[in-house]
Amino acid sequence: MAGELKLNWPITDTLFTCVFNTAGKIWYPTGQAFETFGISSRTASNYAIVMTGYTGGIQLGDMDTNIPAGNYIALFYIRSTSTPLDADMADSVGKQDLYWTGSIVSTEIVSASPITKASILTFVNSRLNRSETDIDESIKIVLGDLSALKTLLVEDTSQSLTISDNYLPYPSDALMDDHSIKSVKLTDSSDYVIDALKVIEDGWPEYLILSRTTERSVPQQYITNANRIYFDPAPNGTYAASIWYFKRHSEDPDDIDFDIDWKNTIYFGVTAEVALHRKVPALEMWTARYEREKQRMKLIKQ
Repeated sequence: MAGELKLNWPITDTLFTCVFNTAGKIWYPTGQAFETFGISSRTASNYAIVMTGYTGGIQLGDMDTNIPAGNYIALFYIRSTSTPLDADMADSVGKQDLYWTGSIVSTEIVSASPITKASILTFVNSRLNRSETDIDESIKIVLGDLSALKTLLVEDTSQSLTISDNYLPYPSDALMDDHSIKSVKLTDSSDYVIDALKVIEDGWPEYLILSRTTERSVPQQYITNANRIYFDPAPNGTYAASIWYFKRHSEDPDDIDFDIDWKNTIYFGVTAEVALHRKVPALEMWTARYEREKQRMKLIKQ
């Protein structure tokens, strides 16, 4: 990763940072483990993560992707010589509390446990100082909003394209628009795979022209329209279809498909929804946090 560790600090100083877990152990990059500082005669230089200064007064360092998911503290120090010294660590110039998912950093410290309705409810009540008991509708709204970002990519292998068909229906849980199908692969009865079907470039009008022919052959391209996947040429036999598509999240708030990377996004979104319906003054702040987190995750996941 890059630039997850950050501190607003003049670039006239050269900084380094060290990452500590909640037990006070320090991350040793070479050994890929947390340990007691100074074991085996190791010094600050063994633990230091390089910081780079940028115009505008910000210094950035990279989080080690070998660090497991969890809550951590990054402390920042001024480097007095070309090599970080133990003496440099006598006084830190900044601190970053963070939650590391294993792939991204969040400044909102949360549990590494799976996202559940109960955990969302606890977060909402603690942040809004409320005693809500039913947030199902707010969760459904946020899950629907996030699935519309087209980040829940799944595969369906249950459909069969036969000689009497020229189309397949969308998977039942797909987002219902003409851009929800990511790719299609067909396999014939001899296990020959047609793996690179292309999308008909000129769209539906071209397909209508192509479909006038009665010729049937091995399908080479497809197009989506009205929640169906149409093939050209029409199939000359039976094919097993593998369809990669963007899923529409279920409306069951007890069954959340998004992985832990989405925890803050969901927490912030549901908090904003509850604030909206309860007319809480913090609505604007939570809405802004949700939108920022949503756009950040969209860039990461797509």
